[in-house]
Amino acid sequence: MDNIKEVRRRMNVQQIREFLLDGTDGDTKNQPTVERLADLQRELGKYLKSNVQGEKTRYHIESLIYKLLDECENVFFEQGMQAGARILLGMLGLEKLSE
Repeated sequence: MDNIKEVRRRMNVQQIREFLLDGTDGDTKNQPTVERLADLQRELGKYLKSNVQGEKTRYHIESLIYKLLDECENVFFEQGMQAGARILLGMLGLEKLSE
């Protein structure tokens, strides 16, 4: 039996995140990331439609929220890349280059 394949099969990144951030297993979803984001986008659209008067105002609020989320995604992606590079350099014994 290949242990690495078994670990990958059983790994749940959402549970790891919940454990690291909150110290619990947390409530994880089986949906792909794109579907989870699309569900929230639809929920936001419904909420704004029923609670914000005026199409122009609603559009402006939505666009600001999407810009914020897009920038958050970019920042977290960059941080993940930096962390991954540091881990890789550490594994290769080149950790002094990562400082």
